[in-house]
Amino acid sequence: MWDFKIVESGKPRYLQIADALENDILSGEIPPGRKLMTHRVLAQITGVTVSTVTRAYAEAERRGLIKTMVGKGTFVLSMAPATEPSAWQGPVIEMGVPMPLFLEEPSVRPVLQKIIHEEDVDALVKSFAPFGYAHHREVAAGWMRRYGVDATADTLLMAAGHPHALGTIFHTFFRYGDKIAVDQMTNPSVISVAQHLGFDLKAVKMDGDGMIPEELDALCQSEEIKGLYLKAGIQYGSVKVLPAKRQEALAKVIERHHLILVEDGSYASPEDGNSSTVSALLPESSMFFSSFSTVMYSALRVGFIHAAPKFHTRLAQAIVENMWTVPPLCVAVVCECITSGMAERAVEQKRKEVARRVSLLQDKFAEFDVISSEQAIYAWLHLPDSWKSRDFEYMAEKSGVRVFATDRLAVPGTDAPNSIRISITGPPDMNTFKKGLEILVSLLKREGGVINPIW
Repeated sequence: MWDFKIVESGKPRYLQIADALENDILSGEIPPGRKLMTHRVLAQITGVTVSTVTRAYAEAERRGLIKTMVGKGTFVLSMAPATEPSAWQGPVIEMGVPMPLFLEEPSVRPVLQKIIHEEDVDALVKSFAPFGYAHHREVAAGWMRRYGVDATADTLLMAAGHPHALGTIFHTFFRYGDKIAVDQMTNPSVISVAQHLGFDLKAVKMDGDGMIPEELDALCQSEEIKGLYLKAGIQYGSVKVLPAKRQEALAKVIERHHLILVEDGSYASPEDGNSSTVSALLPESSMFFSSFSTVMYSALRVGFIHAAPKFHTRLAQAIVENMWTVPPLCVAVVCECITSGMAERAVEQKRKEVARRVSLLQDKFAEFDVISSEQAIYAWLHLPDSWKSRDFEYMAEKSGVRVFATDRLAVPGTDAPNSIRISITGPPDMNTFKKGLEILVSLLKREGGVINPIW
């Protein structure tokens, strides 16, 4: 046991504990691989409640300092390599977060010129209508119907992109302490919002086809679950979409336990109505949202929400209260892209670029265990035993490439595979993507070079 001391500050007690842990870990006082004391023991030492220590450990885990393993305890992650790799002199190649492939997007100038000539631009910048124009909502609803939901101008609400839609839905329909079911690996934004608002995320086991309905049912029988967050399209940790039978089985569980379904289609591919979503099976108890900003012109920050009638009024009021309305001029640009076919052409062009990049990745990683698909914007690299995922993430960035260890996507308190998520769309062009892959392959072939924790 190390000599644990809290540095007094004006912060809440749980943050003081998390800061003290961070200081001791970064200074080397607590070495990598060390098993930390239990919540109860640390609570006794610091004179706080067990729940305060739980929050402190959750904050330390969010900072990437520690990892809780079910049935084993909480351990310190390795923070530094045994020997520093050669310093990367150029900008870091982004292969951690998805980007919109800007080079595949047409210029916005013709769109703006058409709007200036054909619409009342002065009205667009003076509008105070909280729900926007009906004809804009109808265009947006048509786009949303491509995802398989029965959206209309009356069910459609505008949001300022993905974070705004997600945050507004969660803040409106869930309260501190509510339990929300999610996949074992989920959107990091969901984990962040839940920690900020005090929701209790409950991980549901997954298999190759996504969330397992029987596991969700068992969870709902044992705990009071209020809602379910699902990712539409390609599932985290795989390169598959939820099969139709799996969607139907999940819908039955959701209906049986009266859950609020929040389905995120922001990175799902619109398929002219051929897509299927769980929300389409549950029109009376779901909210499906998508962000046009993930399709093109990301700085416009426009997203769409299709809400069941019983949710619509509360959600609309929440949007009015937190931002009044999405700027109509931005919405007009988006709608012109949709009606002109420009958005559809951009989606198709980006699909082709993703397919080309995935083909290159599969060639470069032929001797490694990687899961990829020409339809997926992520690939999942399962690391050899000589690497720990956080060590590889650290060394990759030191070498010039940013990737994410999959435990960043894992619900706190659950285990994650020893793997790395690679964003196919992160680099701006094919040459940069190729260079990033080559750096990662070179790193994979290194022997050792990292202090690995021993659990």
